Amino acid sequence: MQDLLRRHYTDFKGQPALCLCTDVRSRMYIARLADQFVLKRWPGSGHEHAVDCDRYEPPLEASGLGRLMGSAIREER
Repeated sequence: MQDLLRRHYTDFKGQPALCLCTDVRSRMYIARLADQFVLKRWPGSGHEHAVDCDRYEPPLEASGLGRLMGSAIREER
């Protein structure tokens, strides 16, 4: 996967990658962190992704909820 991300990052600079989870084809971007490439969702595009897509919601750690889950926030179903 790193080779694919590196190639897109280098050869298609400025062109977004596309998530194929729905027919919408939501834009994604490739971030370079040191020598690693990470595929990330385009800001504000979470609702365009399928609910079972990893990019639908930000990770709990990124939203600040990760450290609160199980203590300060109780989900009722």
